Amino acid sequence: MIVLLGPVGAGKSVQAQILVDSCGYEWISTGELLRKSNDPVVQDALHSGTLVDDETVKRILSEAIAQTPVETEIIIDGFPRRLSQAEWLEVEQPGLKRKITHVLHITLSKEAAIERMTGRGRHDDSVAAIAERTKTY
Repeated sequence: MIVLLGPVGAGKSVQAQILVDSCGYEWISTGELLRKSNDPVVQDALHSGTLVDDETVKRILSEAIAQTPVETEIIIDGFPRRLSQAEWLEVEQPGLKRKITHVLHITLSKEAAIERMTGRGRHDDSVAAIAERTKTY
């Protein structure tokens, strides 16, 4: 399991897609999983730029990992966001039948993040939400 870390707009998803295309890995984006969620609490958090609660994110991620064949290398994009999530992932790896093999940390300035993200056109990429997510990160 490869874990991609970095601030919003750093290009984690782009790097994950490169690994998927070149190596055949399975990409699990917590942001994408949350954006697809119909849970109103999740949607409110995304629009306001706040983090979704740990239990919800862990449940959604666990379900996505469980649906991926064990022999397939997974790239996790956007998780963990908090120390408690990192600790959970470390403890739960054996139960998820996975092992973290690499952690990649991508850096980006706040200004560059805002410039990149406001051009994406996603509903959760307002300047206020981006600023809040950057501050939280």
